[in-house]
Amino acid sequence: MGTSAFPGEKWRPDLPQRERLWLFSTVDPRINQAAEIGSYIDMSLPAYFFRPRYFTINGLSGYDSAHDEQIVPKGYVGEPTLLRTMNAGLCTHAPHIHGNHVFCLSDVDAAGMPVCNTNVLELDTWMMPPMGRKDMLLPFQRPDEIPTAAWPPKEEPFPLLYPMHCHIEMSQTASGGQYPQGMVTHWELLGPKRGAAV
Repeated sequence: MGTSAFPGEKWRPDLPQRERLWLFSTVDPRINQAAEIGSYIDMSLPAYFFRPRYFTINGLSGYDSAHDEQIVPKGYVGEPTLLRTMNAGLCTHAPHIHGNHVFCLSDVDAAGMPVCNTNVLELDTWMMPPMGRKDMLLPFQRPDEIPTAAWPPKEEPFPLLYPMHCHIEMSQTASGGQYPQGMVTHWELLGPKRGAAV
């Protein structure tokens, strides 16, 4: 078993669902089209000023990123998931997870070298600058908005779904379209403990 903070099954690195990779990317179709046909791209020219139109997680967005088994964390109370987040795009992002806060385990320094955090902070939202990398721990705790006396919930069936979206709102659209068509997903709390009848 785990600890008081994480009472679920102990960490098992062989379980792929206990770790997720989120690669955030941005797409400017004009620059992509120029690159596709082999045109020279001088990023100092106004014609090539970066204007992102599409935002993805692992190359997917909107409905697809919110339903992809390789993106969506799923688990039981007290069985955390390690989120390895990277930003390969040119825009800064601010991922925000509903239902639980996350813990920042590692970051990169000014030279881009990984740094393990000795003062692990609980965060509501974390900044992802271009080329940034952070390891975040999603704890799979009882969500704060559910009172202890009402846990486990009796009227709301498991799994409980909570969204992840970026607080820099442009990334929530596709080519300026309606939310949620961009860099969004969710996480699923499957139950109070593994094997419990719910």
